[in-house]
Amino acid sequence: MKKILLIILIILGLLIVYELFKEEISNKLNQNHTEYIDTIEVNPVEPRTNQVTNQISTTDTSLGKSIFRENCAPCHKLDEDMIGPKLSKIDSLTYFNWLTNEDFEKSNQGKGLSMTKHHFNYSSNLTKEEINSIYTYLKQNE
Repeated sequence: MKKILLIILIILGLLIVYELFKEEISNKLNQNHTEYIDTIEVNPVEPRTNQVTNQISTTDTSLGKSIFRENCAPCHKLDEDMIGPKLSKIDSLTYFNWLTNEDFEKSNQGKGLSMTKHHFNYSSNLTKEEINSIYTYLKQNE
């Protein structure tokens, strides 16, 4: 009986010590993580200029809408943040770089703006016409 009581007291003591120092340990871990993130060098990436933004106005918006619903809507909404940020009022350079420039995406990882690998699985399967049609759909629904 004394052994069981001793084990219970030891467990309770450990739980009390844990509760007393839990916040301090968590703060130290967060501080170490922040310090590590600050040491990561982010190399600026030249934006791609080969996007065909002058052809956007002639792109079919119904195609853009269906592609958006299938590929983008699981993580994005037009007018509010979801898993990903809202996509209304996105400028063309940002839009095309996120979809077509993997170096641009990688350069933003240290800033906490990283996309997961599935993002490029979606966008790498899209043609330029489809990417343009999504952008047209976004612009017409601002």
